[in-house]
Amino acid sequence: MLAVGSYALDFDDGAASAGQLVGRVRDLQAPLVVRAQLTIRRDRSYTLEGEVTPRPGAGADVSQAVAFLGSPDSSGRRAFTITGTF
Repeated sequence: MLAVGSYALDFDDGAASAGQLVGRVRDLQAPLVVRAQLTIRRDRSYTLEGEVTPRPGAGADVSQAVAFLGSPDSSGRRAFTITGTF
């Protein structure tokens, strides 16, 4: 089993009045550096979009787990987008 660490989600104060919730996802104590935005809309759809990279010293299993996202950019980050409904 891959230990993915701890993350935080902070919602922007004014976004709910625009008909959606917008939050920022960030890593706390994790083997992955994550910077992402989560948008939840009134129609119950969501989009999670951002970048991820293994933290220096993360195990090979972590690097292997994010490899499915494709090739990293020149800074070693991999972009991702997840959409769906609930």
